[in-house]
Amino acid sequence: MIYIGMDNGSTGTVGIVNTDRTICDFFNTPIIKELSYNTTSKKFVSELDIEVFSNRVKGLIGDSKEPIFAILERPFSNGQAMYRNSVKLAYGFFVLQKQSMKLMGIGYEVMDSKKWQKKILPPGTTSSGDLKRASKDIGIRLYPQFKTIMTRQGDADGMLIAEYARIMKL
Repeated sequence: MIYIGMDNGSTGTVGIVNTDRTICDFFNTPIIKELSYNTTSKKFVSELDIEVFSNRVKGLIGDSKEPIFAILERPFSNGQAMYRNSVKLAYGFFVLQKQSMKLMGIGYEVMDSKKWQKKILPPGTTSSGDLKRASKDIGIRLYPQFKTIMTRQGDADGMLIAEYARIMKL
């Protein structure tokens, strides 16, 4: 089985790992800047580059006949007015993530971050800074070949979401 973990949003990451870890990849979510039509002024937003993403996944798995399953992290939905635009953009990005799974014929589950974090990260890790630091440290320990990108990114969420799916045998 091949597992894909997708950290939400345009600044998220993607982790891919199979059951025995012979297939493994970790990268920033590929994005493309597109003109936003939600405003009257000229503004660009980041969208998932579905073509780059699907080519990366297909290139990694090649001719493998292993089934593929993805976990998409649910975007935050804070209802406060100051976050309204961010929530709208996050959900637009999320829709593109789901569509890319459907186009590639990959089954997926949508999951709240707390579910995978509870299983992977140390108990009591709750503040934003602690979560990012723990994610990065554990990611580097499990997948040292991705230390550079995890350090630059500040966390290993996409890889740890894929790892969660792998150890849970989803």
